[in-house]
Amino acid sequence: MAFQSSDNEIKLLEFPRAPLSQSKLEYAESFIVDLNLDDGAKGTEKLVETIRRSATDGLFHIVNHGIPSNLLELQRDVAYTYFKTTSLDQKDADTTKNGSGLFEGYKLRTPDEKEDGLTPTIEEYNYDYYATGKVVRPPIMEKFEDEVAKVYQHYHHVLIPKMMRLLSLVCGREPDHFYKMHDSSLPNSEIAHYLRYHVNWERDTDKKRASYAGHTDIGSVTFLYCNPMPCLQVYTAKGWRYVPYIENSIIVNIGDCLESLTGGKFPAALHRLVKFSPDQAGFERIALVYFVHPHDNIIREHFRLEQERRTTLAGTNMMSGQEVNRLIMALSADNEDPYAQIVDEQMWLRSKKGELVPAPEELAFDYDARTIRRRADAENPMMEVLTQSQPFKDEQWRVIQSLAREMAREKVAFDDVQWKTVLEILNRAIDTESLQTHETAGGLTQAQELLLERVIHDLKAKTIEVP
Repeated sequence: MAFQSSDNEIKLLEFPRAPLSQSKLEYAESFIVDLNLDDGAKGTEKLVETIRRSATDGLFHIVNHGIPSNLLELQRDVAYTYFKTTSLDQKDADTTKNGSGLFEGYKLRTPDEKEDGLTPTIEEYNYDYYATGKVVRPPIMEKFEDEVAKVYQHYHHVLIPKMMRLLSLVCGREPDHFYKMHDSSLPNSEIAHYLRYHVNWERDTDKKRASYAGHTDIGSVTFLYCNPMPCLQVYTAKGWRYVPYIENSIIVNIGDCLESLTGGKFPAALHRLVKFSPDQAGFERIALVYFVHPHDNIIREHFRLEQERRTTLAGTNMMSGQEVNRLIMALSADNEDPYAQIVDEQMWLRSKKGELVPAPEELAFDYDARTIRRRADAENPMMEVLTQSQPFKDEQWRVIQSLAREMAREKVAFDDVQWKTVLEILNRAIDTESLQTHETAGGLTQAQELLLERVIHDLKAKTIEVP
């Protein structure tokens, strides 16, 4: 039952909850982390193994998390009341957006929406409880802030330290390894994010197709109160699958920064929203999200590493896990089948382990525009090798991965023709001693030959650590 205000001027509305859907849907595997088992011994080992198995999807549920369900439902009612009862003019005024792309408060409407007097079909509000300075809250949020803040405090003081400790253990690190990157001794960010999906929210998906086709969150982890409306999907080895509803659970999404911090051991969860089930079509959806970002310097390092990767791979058809995610996002936007197998399963799984993989035939990642482009075989000489070659062995993939890292370090780049030569060498298992005399090495410069020889030699000698 929703809390009621004694103030006649501020009446809390109860959000209309949709009945559980009876639609037959294809669901992703459920990885359930029961925090009551976290005993520092066998129970913790079980949780660590569950989280480790969830890494491919980048998403798991936590139960017995310690947040009373009535507080989470109150948060939903407060958000709904604000969105439902506040005028458009007042909503437009309820923001501290400064032109940086970041905003506190209501997300401003577009100029077209303002001109036509329209309410966005998806409304958003950012609530940074730990922001520096006092931010003026709308009356309904100010009225219930003491109660709702208990949710934020539990995330801040209990769940974030606990999740970071478990993730550190999964990665074989000291228990406080990741939490030291998130504690409040340095500037970081935790943002509660409210979203109201109107009954007709999908009306405007053509304007923001990439967002709805799929995206990854930029931060470390995202907490999402599990919603009984099955429209959230995650990309798995079998394609897009619905995220199952587990009552009173909180979904944990892995974000881009944690993917960088773990060297790809925890790839960011690629997820999207699709149309409501027919038996819930007349209802709205209120989503309660809590974004967690590491210290500002960690964020900057994440973008530095991303830029280094883009520079390294530019001019090639090789992709990292994040590029594979963007490939799926771009293709899904043009594909009406929500369960289509967009990307080869083995390639996808390799990318989820932090390995570099070749783009599918006729597709390439444009590192400058950050988009997927199509190109003919004649313009893509590497495709001939990839389509005719046998599957690479593990040691060949390790060479490719190590080579890319050494390229960045030594400032040595390979174009498509030269990558073709490298792949031919690896696929045919040519002895490195004959590289300079073999005809397939003719397209490589001396610096490239020497780099490739050294990488292969060092790998054989096990002097290069491959994550």
